[in-house]
Parts: sequence; structure tokens; C-alpha cells
Amino acid sequence: MTPTRIQDILDVFRLSYGGDGKVQRAEVVDASQVAHISDPSKPILPWHTYAGQKLPAETLEQVKDVRAMVRAFDPKFRKWPPLDDAKAALLEGGCDLAKCYMFTDTPAFISQLVSELRADAMQLKASMEVETDPATKTALRIEYMKRMAFAHLMNGREGPTSAVNTYDKAFVTWGMGWALKGGLPKVLGRIYELEVAQSKDPERHYIQKFFYLCGFMYDAGRYYVVDTEQGTVWVDDLNKRWSKAPPGPGEAPGQAVRVIHNTDELHFMWVQAARDDLTRATMTNAQRDAFLSSTGTVPQADKIQTGALYTFIAHLQHWTGDKFDVVAWAQGSLSRPRLTAPLPSEKGDAELAIQAVHRFYHMRSPNIGRNVFTQVRDYWKQMTGEDAQVEGLSEFRPVYPVMTNGPVKSVPEGHLSATVDAAGKIIYDLGPLEDFGRGPPPPPNPAASIIIIPPTIPEPVGEDPAAEDLAKEEARRASERTGWARLFDWF
Repeated sequence: MTPTRIQDILDVFRLSYGGDGKVQRAEVVDASQVAHISDPSKPILPWHTYAGQKLPAETLEQVKDVRAMVRAFDPKFRKWPPLDDAKAALLEGGCDLAKCYMFTDTPAFISQLVSELRADAMQLKASMEVETDPATKTALRIEYMKRMAFAHLMNGREGPTSAVNTYDKAFVTWGMGWALKGGLPKVLGRIYELEVAQSKDPERHYIQKFFYLCGFMYDAGRYYVVDTEQGTVWVDDLNKRWSKAPPGPGEAPGQAVRVIHNTDELHFMWVQAARDDLTRATMTNAQRDAFLSSTGTVPQADKIQTGALYTFIAHLQHWTGDKFDVVAWAQGSLSRPRLTAPLPSEKGDAELAIQAVHRFYHMRSPNIGRNVFTQVRDYWKQMTGEDAQVEGLSEFRPVYPVMTNGPVKSVPEGHLSATVDAAGKIIYDLGPLEDFGRGPPPPPNPAASIIIIPPTIPEPVGEDPAAEDLAKEEARRASERTGWARLFDWF
């Protein structure tokens, strides 16, 4: 069997481990692959023990040798045009703006990945359809919907398992948006758990060994990174982000992250781990497990029938970081219109889809970005189009013209309404109710602390100064509401 490319690197070095599972030394077993090591038979000390210190020359050269081998896998990163977005990265301590880019992999890789993930989900669906125990059947349906959601999101909606982005305020993300200081530690921790479960032999923990040889290690909330330019090791301890504990050896907040951002070979390392036959399955499973245990878990999923709706909700959750209990919303006092179809069912999901949009706008101000309206409409199109077709749905036909009519320049006038609570927080809602093909509910009876913002500017009022002042105030609020609506530019 021909070795994979990662295997070529792993075969050059043998690592010895201590009782704590950490590397104690490294030996060169194939001197033909390393040009700079003076005595290949001499053990090379582990680099992570030199946190904050200068590395021995041979150890530093070992890391450089491996990174040179990784560079041969150059996946041809693409420059991302809007450099204004990348300037946020400068806050991390002088990163190289020229290395702000986005990489999403080839269509062939994405197609293969999505096909495998969908086939895996469909196997669960087949088991669900023949299951007779109601509880087991429900559990299988929920797991099927979760896995189908992950497959859908890998299909060009979020970054695939190999994607690396260094151009936006997240600084560095891998996969479907896992940020170095956000969700990536969960993914890395899961990788290590899966490798330990697969084998007790550390030499068979291929991803951990590959990362370590490249001068990168994650350990219990800490990033260890070799800085080949300065010849030292930096540590970013995420556990100390909000504490006043004194820094440990090599700890300089943001320094390790800066090196990761500016080192192409570390990005190529991640891409190759996601692509390579030796490590691809573990990488995919780790990222999927991280998604399913966080934003991929939809509340009250037992009341949802289709993977299409589940994906729509999970995608909104992953995008915003909020949990969307759409079922609770649809059964609450603010729901519109009232649910009529039983849950779970395809028809029930069609009604819940509309509720999900209303809940989204009610709970989040539309000033979260100019593309919000466009993006929600894109998610809707994916749900009712490709996702419904993949599942062969026949009764899942949500009708909500504001999500499909267009293109439009902005949210239609009078379609976005708002209230202001006692704390001054603006709460938005999307209407009008006529879009649902049903009559409007009774007029609301807001609490005394709620002020209703009128949708139009009132006519001038006589010569009553108090009335004129009130009219001006209402006009001001109405114009602000219209201003928020203008944020939803379609183009």
C-alpha cells in the first residue's frame, strides 16, 4: 500500500512518550528526508518544554524541516478582497495583513465530503423507518436530522472541514467557522479523544503526532506554537483570558495566536489533515461532533419532522450563536399565526419555518449586518429547495412571500415593526400578518412599559405645543425605524 502524504512525514520521526502522554523525545528514523540535522542518530529534545526560551538549533531545524515538507502540500489559498474586514486582525498584535485570506477547498473535495455525510445520515433514516419502538424511532430521527444538517452546511454554506479563514474579526478559523478562541478548542479536544479511543498506542495518534512535528500542540486549553522566526515557543492559555493570574513560561497573550495567523504552513497542516486518507475520517467526525454538541442541537427536536427545517434552524443558531426554541415560540403568546398542524409532521414543519423567521427578527436587532435580510432569504431558499428535494418531501411547503418575492432593495415599507421596552431595548418583528394568508390577530395589549413605534410619520398637530412635541418625538422614532429597515439592502 502506498503511504499517504502525512504518513510520509510521520515515517521520518519516532516519538517517545512519558506517562502523561506528552512527548519526551523525538528521533530521526529516515535521515534522507532531513537536510539540516547534523547527527540523525541523536535524539531531539521535545520542543514544547522550551516555552519562552530559545530552542536548541537541531530542534528548531527539525520543525523547519517538517514545515518545509508540509509546504509541498500548498492548497493555493485565495486572497479575500475586502481587506477592510481584515483590519480587525491587527488588534491581535501586528499580524501580516498580506496573509488575510479565505480557503474553502475544491468542488471535488466538497462534493465527496457531502456525499459521504448524506449517505451516513440516510443510513440512520433507513433504520428509523423500520424501527417499531417509538422512543428509539424518535431518537434515530433526531440523530438523522442532526447529521443531515451538518451535511447540508458542508455543501457550500459554511466552510468544509478543511476551510481556513484569516481575514475577519475571528482572526483565524478552521472548518465551519471554529475560531481559535471560540469553538476550535472543542474540535481539537474531540480529535484527541477520538484518536485515544481508536488506539492506545500514541504512535497511532496520527493527527496529534503530525501537529506536534509541525510545531503546534493543543493541551487542555493551551496553544503551544513554535515561532521559527524568533526560534522560541509561545503559549496562549485560554484558561487565563479573564483571570489576573500571572503568566507562565512562554505565555504572552495573543503571541501564539499571532504566529498561527501568520504561518502558512500551519494552515496547510490543517488542510492536509482534513483531506488526507489517513486522518480525514477522524477530522470529519471531530468537527461534526463539535457541531452536534453545540449549535447543531435544536431545542425540542422531537417535535420536528424534517432535516430541511432542522438545518434551517441549526444554521441560524450557528450563524448567530443563539439557541432557537422555535416550538416554544410557536406555542407562546407572541406566535403568529397559531399552529394548526400536528407536531411532528411535514405540515407542522412548514408552519414552524415561518415562526422561526419571526422569532429570529423578534429576538435580534436587524443592525447585526447589512446582509442579514439577504442571508435569511438565502437560508430559506436552501431549505425549501435543495434540502427538501434531497429528502423527497411532499407536504413541506412553507409559504412566506417576503422570503421569496424579489429581488427587493430592502424590507418592504411597513413590514418591519418595533417596540421599545422599559430598558430602551428595541425589539423587532417581521410582518405583515397578511403574508400568512390569514387574518390578523386581535390588537396587542402592551404593558405600560412598552411603547409602540408607529409605522408612519403622523400629520402635524394644530398649535398645541405639547401635542406638537409628542408628534415630533413619534416622528423621530418612526424615522429611526425606517432607518433600520434600510439596513436590509438586497444588493
